[in-house]
Amino acid sequence: MAKTAFETAVKLLKGRAKSTDALRQALLAKDFSSDDVEAALTRCVELGYLNDGTLGRALAKKLLDDRRSLREVERKLTQAGVRDVREVLTWARAACDYDELAFARYWLAKRGLAGAKAARFLASRGFTEETLERLGFGPDGFA
Repeated sequence: MAKTAFETAVKLLKGRAKSTDALRQALLAKDFSSDDVEAALTRCVELGYLNDGTLGRALAKKLLDDRRSLREVERKLTQAGVRDVREVLTWARAACDYDELAFARYWLAKRGLAGAKAARFLASRGFTEETLERLGFGPDGFA
């Protein structure tokens, strides 16, 4: 017996929380009609199984607990299909006591990096030029 779009949505959400957009794409990829997909999404929201705000805040908190930069958090939220990324970032900055300079220092100590390699690493992780300058890295990447 074929599963409905709603049953499939619930099964997909059991494995891992998803954004509305990600779940919509997954259901459409399984050849459910747009109307069935939208009805399933609506029902999932009504039951509290699907909440982009909750997903965004949980993901942002996890990433900031791991001392990630705001740019990296923003990128991950966008990749996850979270809507209102700016709103989630504003909440996360306040809720998680975000301190980019301290986070950057943590990564340098953890990785044992210095000089140009350290600057490249931090830049690749989304730390701002201002943070790099505050750590003493010049335009050439050397402290």
